[in-house]
Amino acid sequence: MLEKLEDTQGLLGADRQTALAFARNLIDKQQKLREATRQADLSQPDAERLVERQADVRKNLNKLTEAIGTLPAAEPLLDRAKLAAYDATGRLFDNKKDEALAEQGRVLGNLAEIAEQLANVADASQSDRSSAEVNQQVKDLELARADIENIRKQQAEVDRTAPENANAAGKKEQAVAKGLDRIDDNRQLPKAVASRLASAEQAAATAAQALEKGPPQAADEPQKQFLEGADRAIERAAAEIEAALNDAKRKEAGVKIGELARAAEALERAAAAQRDIAQTAKNAAGKEGLDAEAAKTLRRPGEGRRTHRPEGRRRDRKDCQ
Repeated sequence: MLEKLEDTQGLLGADRQTALAFARNLIDKQQKLREATRQADLSQPDAERLVERQADVRKNLNKLTEAIGTLPAAEPLLDRAKLAAYDATGRLFDNKKDEALAEQGRVLGNLAEIAEQLANVADASQSDRSSAEVNQQVKDLELARADIENIRKQQAEVDRTAPENANAAGKKEQAVAKGLDRIDDNRQLPKAVASRLASAEQAAATAAQALEKGPPQAADEPQKQFLEGADRAIERAAAEIEAALNDAKRKEAGVKIGELARAAEALERAAAAQRDIAQTAKNAAGKEGLDAEAAKTLRRPGEGRRTHRPEGRRRDRKDCQ
């Protein structure tokens, strides 16, 4: 999913939901990298991979520039995130773990604020949706929640199987990955939810491949780490669905209230027009009649003026026969 999002750099400015999903994926990448940094020995040759991963985060931060071009309040946050990512890369290169962790924490803090601002703007852009559209999304999210709950149960079974037979657990994890891939089929789900589901599906597929390698024995430490990553990704997806559902329900109530208010306003205008007509008619009752302009005001919409053929013409026509 992240690779697909990265390919949409030119579309980020026009689609805040995609930008939000992109920012959240960057947060995930930076969190995982920070955890890897905390556990790593930076004096070892494989620590160079951490430097490359941090540089990749910094490069991806540049792709958010277009997305927040019309969001001035987020610009300084992005600048600080870029600077912190740059400094973190240098600290990793210099084997300064504590300083690198501090800079990575600053990247995460600024990205979290950017994501919050993008979420607020994205929510505002959806405010003109109809009640029927919002209602459909609520239904789709409720179905997605039911599906993810079933998948969480399947994942719990994988967790119970792995300590005894990693190979068997891997086969069950493949079923979990396929189930995650189907959740957003033919459903109107927010892009942030779709992004979380895609990340969870990818994590589950990776864990399944790792578990299926080797003989049918207890999962080793690397396999356990892949499985834990899938567990976390699934929980994040479930939390995203729950949050989106609660948000959609609030929007649904707000849209219904707005529609009712507009309907009541229209009825009030119609009632006021009827009162004006009744008052005009009452005033005319005490006079000899209505003048032409007053009569026009009493004509109902769509009611045209009747045309009468003069009697004299009909008589003339008979006389000519």
